[in-house]
Amino acid sequence: MLSLVKGILVSSLGIRGVGVALYGALSSSSAKEIKRKDLKIISSGPVLICDDKYDKYEFFLEPVKGSEVDLGTDITLRVYRTSTSNAGDKKIIPWGSKATENHAWSNWKMTFKEEKIGDVWTKDVGMIWYTSNHIIQGCADKGQHKIQLVDSSKNQGDNAGIEGTTIKLEIKEETCTQISNNTKECDIIFSSDSNLKWKEGFQPKIRYTSIAN
Repeated sequence: MLSLVKGILVSSLGIRGVGVALYGALSSSSAKEIKRKDLKIISSGPVLICDDKYDKYEFFLEPVKGSEVDLGTDITLRVYRTSTSNAGDKKIIPWGSKATENHAWSNWKMTFKEEKIGDVWTKDVGMIWYTSNHIIQGCADKGQHKIQLVDSSKNQGDNAGIEGTTIKLEIKEETCTQISNNTKECDIIFSSDSNLKWKEGFQPKIRYTSIAN
């Protein structure tokens, strides 16, 4: 019996991206490579917004490209920064261990007030510690954020937030539906040990098409 190591992507209300990825289909006698195509992220908007008086930061679920951090399921949180003084000045902020560009982040973390996000702290490339002058304020939940804590007794305070590189996403297999012969759509969830959940009423999904080589 063929045991598939299943692939993935996302959805909810508006297409955010298209990609291609590979995953393996393993049997007792051989390994067969499967190509996933038409990976689409569909989202009702950013899952996190921080809007201070200088810049607006929006965090979107999107397909991994190049050296971006894979949060599991071939998805990353891509950060877009828009200048408050120039709405046309919109840039992607690279982050993670492979980010080397100027103004890139080696990491970032969400801090919490009870179950809701408070601020986002960033660590520029080359920095070892988070410092108070690298806080993005204006992140307090105004009904826009899609991420909350499961257990609000944990991860409280500036020194106990959740870092971007520790976030892990999974597929909830029992929710998968067949869209066509080779295309499935499944719910995206946080890993059980992440202490994170989607806000009630928001459920991103992953849609992918598989082709055997």
